[in-house]
Parts: sequence; C-alpha cells; structure tokens
Amino acid sequence: MRDLVVSFVTIFVAEIGDKSQLVVIAMSVVLSRRLVLAGVAISAVLSQTLSVALGSVVGDVVSEQVALVVSGIAFIGFGIWAALERPADDGSGHRSTGTGVMVVASTVFLAELGDKTMFATAALAATSNPVATWLGSFLALLGAAAVALWAGSHVLARLPQHHLRLLTVALFAVVGTALVASGIWG
Repeated sequence: MRDLVVSFVTIFVAEIGDKSQLVVIAMSVVLSRRLVLAGVAISAVLSQTLSVALGSVVGDVVSEQVALVVSGIAFIGFGIWAALERPADDGSGHRSTGTGVMVVASTVFLAELGDKTMFATAALAATSNPVATWLGSFLALLGAAAVALWAGSHVLARLPQHHLRLLTVALFAVVGTALVASGIWG
C-alpha cells in the first residue's frame, strides 16, 4: 500500500501544470469530459506500463541500495528539471479539430513520452512493487486529468504557475533526498 500511495502522490503532484494537463484542457474544449478521460486512461495504461517495465528491469539488474541512490538522484534531477522547465503554452486559442478517444490517447501519450513523470515512474518501479507503482501512477494520471478538466475552468486561471511549479519541485526534492538517504543508510 505504501508503494501505491508514494507513486500516486509523486506522479499526481508532478503532473500539476504539466503539458499533458494542458493537452487535456485543450481537448476538453472540443470533446466531452468522458471521452477525454477515456483517452487519458488508454494513454496512461500504455505510458505507465512502459515506465514500470523499464524500472523493473533496472531493479532486477542493480542492487536495491544502488537503485535507491540513483533513483533519489534522478528525483532531485527531476525537481531541478521542473524548476528550470519553461512554462507550457496553455493551448488557448488552439482548437483541436480531431474527435474521439484515440486522438486524446495518442496526443496525451506523446506528451507523456520522455516526460519527467514517465522517468519518475520508472525510478519508483526500480525500488518498489511494480504493480503498486503502476496502479498508483495510473490513478495519478487519471486524477490529474480530472483535476485539469475541472481546474481549467475554475482555478488555474487564478493561480500563478510559479506556485504550482514550486510544489512540484519541493515534492521531487523531498522524495529524492529520502531515497538517497535510504540507499546510503538503509
């Protein structure tokens, strides 16, 4: 249960303000929320399965202590990446003409491909239960999409992107430091 919760919280917070959330907001302009969430679910199954498989292979080859330290350093790096990342365009003024679940799924998958949350999921899977990591990250992506659908019209227009970014950076720093400490001092 701990691995599921850590995966969920880490990926959920990392998704706040991420480009895939902006894709979800943009797609919700032309598609129903139900179709958008279905597309996100398909994308999440694919991207998180790929991430967990990569992390599990690394976890089978590398000792747990080394994997914890490397994962921790990766998380700290993701925090730095999030801090330095340019704010994404919010997609306003760009209407998608495509329709259907597969358009959303492929667009969100491409937005996630090589994203910091994909690497974070792989790092978690290298040192945690892969099934719990997958489930937590899958639920986090769905939850973040649901929040994006709601927040796009209610909250994000009023909150500075800078505050959302600081929350993401802080989470990666805390989790990364805890992983490094656990790997060194066991």
